[in-house]
Amino acid sequence: MEKKREIKNKKNNNDGATRKKDEKKKKKKKKKKKKKKKKKKKKKKKKKKKKKKKKKKQEFQEFQIPCLTPWLMFI
Repeated sequence: MEKKREIKNKKNNNDGATRKKDEKKKKKKKKKKKKKKKKKKKKKKKKKKKKKKKKKKQEFQEFQIPCLTPWLMFI
């Protein structure tokens, strides 16, 4: 509790320049976090798309085999 109070007092005693610097740093950090989140979302979407594609391909292969077998037997 005391440490928190000390930090708060330090912040209040900060001159304008350092406070502005700190705020700028905070903003930058927030922006970076947002960017990271966006990247993660994009990655997830890509993964989902890949999975869907794989499933479609598999279904097509399963469909292809039974259709061709009678012809192969005929030959």
